[in-house]
Amino acid sequence: MVKEIDANKTLSSNEEIEFCCRSIIEEHPTLKLDEIYVAFNMIRQGKFGKLYERLKSAEILDCLRRYESEVRSPILERDAEMKRKEFLHSSDYSQVVLEPLGLAGIFDNLAKSEPEVKGEGIGSRLRKKNEW
Repeated sequence: MVKEIDANKTLSSNEEIEFCCRSIIEEHPTLKLDEIYVAFNMIRQGKFGKLYERLKSAEILDCLRRYESEVRSPILERDAEMKRKEFLHSSDYSQVVLEPLGLAGIFDNLAKSEPEVKGEGIGSRLRKKNEW
């Protein structure tokens, strides 16, 4: 990557490389190695802007932040939304949620029964009070 970017100021010592690696792990603990590989390829392709012959830890971390916000977050949000919709539209929704609590039967009975309307709610009491 250093040769392709033609960086003059780059990670040169083992300490700088170790610091960069530790920083990546600390700042982005959920990134997988495959994702880091993809992000580095995107850096090489110039998708995160020009680096102007400088490739230090700060630039790499900034590119990984941009990768997470511009590429990874929308994918994770879309996947989570699809899973939520699948869960809500599944036929056994009440079984999945309520069965561990032993409440599936109660839920089924409540869903099938119509609520009783007695006509003695707060509106009826107010109407009777105003009729006097």
